[in-house]
Amino acid sequence: MAAVAKSRAEDLFSASGDNPLLLGLPRMRTEREWGRLLMHRPKTPVGTEVEDWQRLEAVTQIESFFVPKLEETEAAPRMQMAMLSSIRNRDPRIEANKIMVYAADPATHETMDDIPFAKVAAQGAIIRGPTGGGKSSFLSRFLSHFPQVIHRDGDESLGYLELKQLVWLVAEMPPDPSRGGLLESIAHAMDQALGKNYLAQLGKVTKLESKFVWIIHWLLLHRCSFLFVEEAQEGNLDTPVLGEAFQRFFLRLLNSGVPVALVGNPLAFSGLEANSQNMSRLTSAGLWEYYPELTWATERWKDLVTYVWGFTVFDSNKDKPIKHLHVLLWILTGGSPSYLARLRKEALMKAIAMGKDYVDKEVLLLAASGAVMRGVRPLILALVARNDAALGKFKDQPVEYFRERWALIPQKLRWPPLELLKGSPLYSLFKSTSTKAQSTSDGPADASESKTNKKTGKGKSAQKSGSQGKSRPLAP
Repeated sequence: MAAVAKSRAEDLFSASGDNPLLLGLPRMRTEREWGRLLMHRPKTPVGTEVEDWQRLEAVTQIESFFVPKLEETEAAPRMQMAMLSSIRNRDPRIEANKIMVYAADPATHETMDDIPFAKVAAQGAIIRGPTGGGKSSFLSRFLSHFPQVIHRDGDESLGYLELKQLVWLVAEMPPDPSRGGLLESIAHAMDQALGKNYLAQLGKVTKLESKFVWIIHWLLLHRCSFLFVEEAQEGNLDTPVLGEAFQRFFLRLLNSGVPVALVGNPLAFSGLEANSQNMSRLTSAGLWEYYPELTWATERWKDLVTYVWGFTVFDSNKDKPIKHLHVLLWILTGGSPSYLARLRKEALMKAIAMGKDYVDKEVLLLAASGAVMRGVRPLILALVARNDAALGKFKDQPVEYFRERWALIPQKLRWPPLELLKGSPLYSLFKSTSTKAQSTSDGPADASESKTNKKTGKGKSAQKSGSQGKSRPLAP
């Protein structure tokens, strides 16, 4: 009974807020607060004395521009909660936690299965979507609000005299399906963050299973409270043999008290989805999806146009009015937030080159026709035309996902009004791709769909199918 009472007292002590590992970290934030924190609108130089070369330099600031969507204001507090819970559950004032730090000691443990479980398992998360959906941008904005490493002084009662606390770590999944490659990537990321030589030490370990133990040991030693494995692709996670091995490693990290988030292409997670228990564990902090906007009628797309297209390097936004701008921009970008920012950047540069201090339709179409947009145009054409055959040419695109959701879009919103491109060389390109995909159609959608949708209610289903049509708390 005395031991039980002591354990309960220690638990209460841990929850009192005096955990030394929490010092220097921000308090828990609400969804509304995260909506303001994630929003980032960089300032640009203004004034008549600003020269064109300075404006060109300022154009690059759009790359850090970030407009959070509703799901991101929901994801941020849940991921912060996973991070802080991991730290609270490893309060160094509790004797059992001081022992757990060395639970993966390679000197006494040869395999991951030898490592004991932590008192409370950590949470996992999956952030998935095709390239260009905004996964990395969200992760960068989220982590910018936390220090990566905190140097702490301690004493024997805490189990350390000095500690480089690793709050978070981002490691890249190697392009080849190699477990050893992933472990080397994690060791390399730790070396960069902590100034260690773990990669060199790992190279001296011959057995692969022992390398797993060493990595877990180092992460526990530095009290890592969130590991992000970024850009998981189909070829390196979802493989018949190695996919299961990767899952085993990630689950072992969770059981050791280290939260894990997997970030990457949805095709990489098909094998994981077949295991309900593993999927449950690795999404306890959420399954967050990133896809282009499926129609131009969603509130999310209108927000993006308002803020991203509102970015300027001139004294004020003197852009000339463009009829049905949000529809035209959706056609030219396929609903991709990253392509919208790319197009805005190119349009501003084109305006400066033409001696203008504004963007009009001429500048916009010239920018959309240029070399910077040329490389992504085939994908944009496929998305706009909802052409699954054209989309299937890209090995990293989840064709089935798009096919299912395209089928849910009301007829009124299914085919965009390509007539908005008339007078541009792009018109024939978009028209050709769209014609191949459009077997039966009532004709192009009316760009003024908003009035019709209010009467019929069809717009709501289109917004729901995109999962991003909900309104979100905008930052002031």
